Amino acid sequence: MSVYKRFVSYMFRYENGMKKDNAGYARIENYDEECRIQIHIKDVIKREQKAGVYLFYRENDKMQGIFMKEMTISEGIGTCKITTGNRNIGGSNCSFENIGGIVVYMTGNRFWGTEWDDKPIYGFTPKRIEEKEQEKTFAELPAERKE
Repeated sequence: MSVYKRFVSYMFRYENGMKKDNAGYARIENYDEECRIQIHIKDVIKREQKAGVYLFYRENDKMQGIFMKEMTISEGIGTCKITTGNRNIGGSNCSFENIGGIVVYMTGNRFWGTEWDDKPIYGFTPKRIEEKEQEKTFAELPAERKE
């Protein structure tokens, strides 16, 4: 007998780490060997932006992201479809059973997220994004603050 789980989880806009309003949804269909995810976001962004889509799990109370793909948000709308095996998601050692939600990450100050593990989304910064933003932030500091 095959295992089939299907659910919808609402995506919320986060600004400066604070949960704001509903901005869309994610539809998840999980089969024995395959997981399909559709994400729909609507926001006030008028110019085209790129955002990384991550599934996350928690390890020692810290969120760990698994990069899935890049989403384009254009005219305030972003959609994407992801199909992945439900074991070793994105080349990680993580199975879908351990996934706690989704983050669509644009910057540390602005992202969208949903969780189904009943724990708040906080402190999520993808490793490769974190390094780029730290370099950018350091480069933008006034000369007297650089050390």
